[in-house]
Amino acid sequence: MLPTRPTPYPFGAAFARIGISAALIVACTGLAALTLSTERVPGLRVVTTPVNVPLGQAKRATLDVNATGANLVLNTSGELGAGDLLTGGVRRRAHSALSVSAKPDGDTLGARINLTVPPRAPNIVVFGFSSSVQHALRATLSRAVPTSLTTTTTWGDQALNLTQTRLNSLRAQTESGDLAVTLPAARTGDAHVRSSSGDVSLSAASTPTRTALEVRTNSGDLHATLGGPTDATLTTASGDLTVGARADTRGTLKAQTGSGDLNVRIAGRARTTFSTSSGDLSVNVQPGTRGTLAARTGSGSLTVTVPAGTRLRITARTRLGDLNLPRGLVARGDTYTTPGGNADLTLTLDAGIGDIEVRTTGGAQ
Repeated sequence: MLPTRPTPYPFGAAFARIGISAALIVACTGLAALTLSTERVPGLRVVTTPVNVPLGQAKRATLDVNATGANLVLNTSGELGAGDLLTGGVRRRAHSALSVSAKPDGDTLGARINLTVPPRAPNIVVFGFSSSVQHALRATLSRAVPTSLTTTTTWGDQALNLTQTRLNSLRAQTESGDLAVTLPAARTGDAHVRSSSGDVSLSAASTPTRTALEVRTNSGDLHATLGGPTDATLTTASGDLTVGARADTRGTLKAQTGSGDLNVRIAGRARTTFSTSSGDLSVNVQPGTRGTLAARTGSGSLTVTVPAGTRLRITARTRLGDLNLPRGLVARGDTYTTPGGNADLTLTLDAGIGDIEVRTTGGAQ
């Protein structure tokens, strides 16, 4: 039997694998050096900074609050410093820019608060600090003087509980974030509330004088509760819209959605116009409601519910869909009326593609 020769170890292949591994380590190290910075970034600690705006001898005020990258919370029920127009605090990283200015002009105080949160560079890794901080400005607003208020957030939510504020006017806007606004009875001017992307919730107390109200969101749901003498325009381009009008509502109400359902509860005496391009539209009429109602859907069903005994004048058209109306109405072309006497409520209903139904509550259909 011949002796066997041992198989030689493949040193060449092993060295090749070692070389490849070393090259990968060097490459990854170089990539990490390119994408990660170990440079110290000052101002990353989280601080809470007190904020106050002295009112002085002013009899009225204008206040502009601008928060870029932060939430904004204003109310009238918190602790307020003696003689202040506003008292609160800002939670932020120390490197965020905060400025407060106030300048009297006759008997009017002009005040401005700016909070700017710089975006963090994508190649910065935070060691020893929380990697995510929700910056926020929280403050209490004075009830002592009439105030014109402007609030702006670039990205961030706003919660404005202005129930007890003496409000001349309001302009609230955010590019990306939710808006929740409660308006006081003591307001004498118009209110404009807008969100480019986010839900909007608004409750407006009844006012002694007639005011205008405009609420809009481009992308998001809108919920509104109204009362008193108000001319209101409510719009959402993409999202559902829900509206409730109290019994003391007077004035005009326009609500429309481009794509989304529209649900409305109306009361009082008002001229109302509702429309949706794509979505269902439902209107619930409360007892004692008087006035006119125009409703239109491009594609979707249209339903109006009225109390039994309401005297109606209805003009209804649907291009593709069924028409269902209460019994006992007298038809003349596209118009249907309760016989004998003037109408309590005049309805103009139009559906492009969808059914139209008018139903009664508390009585036979």
